[in-house]
Amino acid sequence: MKDEKSIALVIYTDTTFPYIDLRVDWSDDPLNSMKKLWEVWRNHADTYRQKALNPNL
Repeated sequence: MKDEKSIALVIYTDTTFPYIDLRVDWSDDPLNSMKKLWEVWRNHADTYRQKALNPNL
């Protein structure tokens, strides 16, 4: 991945919107940057999902 600068992760489950939709652009180490982003994001994943399913929460 020497010349790669971007990485994306999109995963759908049982909804019309993605459960995971993460992207890193212009990184010297996109895979490591995605790992770091994932570590932060996964702690909030259920909250984001519930808010998308019920915006009034």
